[in-house]
Amino acid sequence: VATSLNEAFDIARASDGGEEVFIIGGAFVYEQTIDLVDRLYITFVDGHFDGNKFFPVIDPKKWREVSRRRKESDEQNKYNMDFVVFNRVTAQGL
Repeated sequence: VATSLNEAFDIARASDGGEEVFIIGGAFVYEQTIDLVDRLYITFVDGHFDGNKFFPVIDPKKWREVSRRRKESDEQNKYNMDFVVFNRVTAQGL
């Protein structure tokens, strides 16, 4: 059990398969970690939902979309979805 985000990252990186660490949040966890990561895997769902917590805004000056896959609604999924990967823009990438 980790008592801080830094400790959690250290444990994850030291684990087998720790080359890529995934953060499964809530809004507060995402807010705390978005500046610590280099890649975002985001699912956009076409729908309107009640709620007052959201993923932080993805600033296009900081993030570049590198892939997008569309999944149309069907018998199992009521809503259209886009699976999008963003990479952090680096000084070399400007």
